Amino acid sequence: MRWFRYALVIAGVMWMASAGPAAAAEGDAVGMFDPNTGIWTLTLPNGDSSSFYYGNPGDVPMMGDWDCQGGATVGMYRPSNGFVYVRNTNDFGVADYDFFYGNPGDVPVAGDWNGDGCTTLAIHRAGSLYVSNRLETGFADFVFSFGQPGHRPFSADFNGDGKDSIGFFDPTTARVYWRDTLTAGQPTVSTFLGIPGDQLVAGDWGQGFDSNAVVRGNILYFETPQGIQEFAIGGKGTAVNGKLSFTTSGGPITIMPVGDSITEGNPGEYTYRFFLYRELVASGYAIDMIGSRSGVCCDGSPADPNFDQDHQAWSGATSDEIAARVSETEAIYRPEIAILHVGTNDIWGPPPPGVPGDDPNSPNTNYDINASRANMGDLIASLRRSNPDVDIVLSTLIPCDFGLVCSERIPELNQMIRSLVKQQSSDRSQIVLVDLDGVVGLNDLVDGVHPGRDGQAAMARAYDQAVRGLVTARSVPLPDPIPLPDPLPPRPLPGGPPLLSEVLDALDGVDIGGRAGRHVDEARTAVNTALHHGGWDLNRATEPSILANMAEAVVQLEQALKRHHSQTLESVEGRLLGEMQAQAVDQMARATEALDRCSASCEIAADALKAAEDAYRAGVDALSKSSSAAAGWFERAWDLANRAEHHAAGS
Repeated sequence: MRWFRYALVIAGVMWMASAGPAAAAEGDAVGMFDPNTGIWTLTLPNGDSSSFYYGNPGDVPMMGDWDCQGGATVGMYRPSNGFVYVRNTNDFGVADYDFFYGNPGDVPVAGDWNGDGCTTLAIHRAGSLYVSNRLETGFADFVFSFGQPGHRPFSADFNGDGKDSIGFFDPTTARVYWRDTLTAGQPTVSTFLGIPGDQLVAGDWGQGFDSNAVVRGNILYFETPQGIQEFAIGGKGTAVNGKLSFTTSGGPITIMPVGDSITEGNPGEYTYRFFLYRELVASGYAIDMIGSRSGVCCDGSPADPNFDQDHQAWSGATSDEIAARVSETEAIYRPEIAILHVGTNDIWGPPPPGVPGDDPNSPNTNYDINASRANMGDLIASLRRSNPDVDIVLSTLIPCDFGLVCSERIPELNQMIRSLVKQQSSDRSQIVLVDLDGVVGLNDLVDGVHPGRDGQAAMARAYDQAVRGLVTARSVPLPDPIPLPDPLPPRPLPGGPPLLSEVLDALDGVDIGGRAGRHVDEARTAVNTALHHGGWDLNRATEPSILANMAEAVVQLEQALKRHHSQTLESVEGRLLGEMQAQAVDQMARATEALDRCSASCEIAADALKAAEDAYRAGVDALSKSSSAAAGWFERAWDLANRAEHHAAGS
């Protein structure tokens, strides 16, 4: 797996641009360990959560593939004695094995350092990392210097070489940095992520590769190429750093939709299957629709093909025909859940040979409610032969609009279907009734028989609730999401001259020619001017020309990057944008404080601050589109907030 390297600089109200709650069906879990109680809570991206006791209050939690079997489980490092305690299952119990590694007070980080698929340990002590490729007492396999005391180590496969390396997160400034290899030196990448006080974790949140993420309260925020996503997690305390890949279900939930044309659908229709699949997947469930057929009737195309189109439905089929066809394929398809909407074609259709009439909508003279009941029993038995543990969503029939044949026989069939639930259900194979009486009305039909888009969506909503009820319930209820701060979250800390000095050192190490090189030279000059400006109050800028020079440097770097790809230049550009954000937020906070004490020109100051906040938000929105535009907005936000402070102070 690879690290999502070129992340946006996320600070301040950048979180307000979140795409809202999201979840992935598979991927890494988030482990939370409460150091006060010793309770673990593990939350998968699909929302499933479990909790158990393991470890003592004060232990440092870890997770890893300790037994090299491909699943991450819990471990503990005890700072009081330097012992490691790991389990090979995620539940309460004693350690499967323990060993001594390091000294009391060391900070552990778990990872696969040599790419052999086994998690082992490294410890951070006074700026040095002691790495071991064995889960046993002994000396480190190698030692190198990296990271600062007080910064929290984490691991990830930063460069996609199959081996984990180590990064650090400074919780006081939200700075994150790492090296691609387990060697001493300057960070390969250094940027800012989240806000001070966040906890950093690294993992695959359902995308197939590692990406940065932070935990704030009970919300995990993670980056995708489409932007910031978030979902709620259970538990509280210390978030585990590292890859925690495991699933609780052993794979996706297999669902077989069974029926006739109402299930199969006609060309140009969505079908209820579309809405059901999209709703379940969007809610974080891993779903695999199964069956011997796919698509809609008559070799046509559905209104939207972007869903799993497999099913077990045949247009025009009666209950005996459906039961027979399911029986023919029962050894191949073994659904965990089957959804049955069967019987509409039992009540009407062409009469048998020798009976007058050829109207396909005329009453079926062979209709027999007892035969329909027997066919439904055969269908359920076929499903259970392929999987004795199958759960069945058995639904009543939607109405039809062809006179007495519908108004009399549909209610009769529905009453029979309701009676099957108690007769046929068992502890091993549940039958859940979905009563569609009143869910789909005659006005929802497009031709007197088949539901239109609204009717299909209504069926899907009813089936969605039934399916969720059959999926294993979460053992720990998830908390309500914590509202995002409004209008501004805790402010990121500006880096000031020390940060600009690091940026200048990085630019001095860039050696490229041509027009790109000239733009880098211009950027270097602008950063140098900002760095040596006299208008610094410790790390806080006090003169607008400082922000103007940083903005000019971003403009030049953007032009250089159009002509020459450089990881260093991308990192420098991101750090400058992060610094401009931090300076703007800091100045807006100072203006707000001045307004609280305002005695003159207060209305002018308030208007200027409002304009500064609007400019800041515009800068946040521009981050993913244009670095120079974002820098311009942050420069304007700082300038307006500076004016607001002066007006509020009466000067």
